[in-house]
Amino acid sequence: MAIEYTPPVNNFEEVDQIIRQVQDCFQLYRGPYVILGSESIKPSILYVCERKKEYDAKNIYTPSALKITVAMLQRGIGFEEALEFLHAHEENIARIFKE
Repeated sequence: MAIEYTPPVNNFEEVDQIIRQVQDCFQLYRGPYVILGSESIKPSILYVCERKKEYDAKNIYTPSALKITVAMLQRGIGFEEALEFLHAHEENIARIFKE
């Protein structure tokens, strides 16, 4: 199952969309019985979006907020560690759950 990304209309819509995509990733790779509540995911997404803005302001590339958030939640790591992990694994979401 591919996870489609469509550009959001506004920031609230973007956060809601990323929440659904994070939930989809966890159900796809960890099983249909893994349910993450949106309120437990939202703070991580907001944090990632803020950090991405800092990097964007310096013209530094970062993976999508979805990939960073999934890496942080699944692996229990921070923002910079998630960037390093994703870079080392070619931003492959499946590898976040396998290694």
